[in-house]
Amino acid sequence: MTRTVDDARQLLSAMLDPGTEAGQAMRLALQSTRSPATALRGTRIGVARTYCGYHDELDEVFDAALNRMTQAGAILVDPVAIAGDAQLRTQERVVMAHEFKVGLNAYLGARTGRMVVRSLEQLIAFNASHCDTVMPYFKQELLEAAVACGPLTEPPYIGAQRRCLELARGSIDAAHTEYALDAIVAPTASPAWCIDWVCGDNRKGGASAPAAVAGYPHVTVPMGFVRHLPVGLSLFTSAMRDAQLIQLAAAYEHIRDA
Repeated sequence: MTRTVDDARQLLSAMLDPGTEAGQAMRLALQSTRSPATALRGTRIGVARTYCGYHDELDEVFDAALNRMTQAGAILVDPVAIAGDAQLRTQERVVMAHEFKVGLNAYLGARTGRMVVRSLEQLIAFNASHCDTVMPYFKQELLEAAVACGPLTEPPYIGAQRRCLELARGSIDAAHTEYALDAIVAPTASPAWCIDWVCGDNRKGGASAPAAVAGYPHVTVPMGFVRHLPVGLSLFTSAMRDAQLIQLAAAYEHIRDA
């Protein structure tokens, strides 16, 4: 998280390994970016309408952002389909439950000092015996689902992880190939919501999952406000296009503030 897109560019450049060809090439690409005033000109950007519809006013802010991009010379392909999103969430939950158990057990097991719990099982037991204090509103079904998972070598985890990559990378790569895209744009997420102490989380959705699961570059830039709540614009793309995506995000930041 950085103050500006250029800050993110500098941070990414510092994180790259200059001892590898990929690191050298990426660093060079980051240093030779076009002017933000012209970087959108002629670029083909797919509009992922899959991530619209969370809130009417959010869609209005998003459409205004798209208009700015068009005026700056971008060629919008509207809409493009990001396939398999529902399937991705199902498989992702399997992967996350397994990795949560392994990671939390490793973390708790390495702690020193006056620790009450040192494993996920002990944490669940502690919560159950102190439920009036530590979980008066909600249960711990996610923890209980995770503790029932096996190691990261078992077929359910390996299969879910493979399917996640196939769905996430396949959907992004297919859209780029079919429409000859430079990037995909979408609202980052619905406006922030109040916690519902009865029905729980009211999150409507967001555009972060496909690129995050695929391991592909994704940049979120402030887009505007919905009733004083900040909302973001997401740009994501295929593998090894980080420098180009930073360039496009900086260009949007430039026209947004112009």
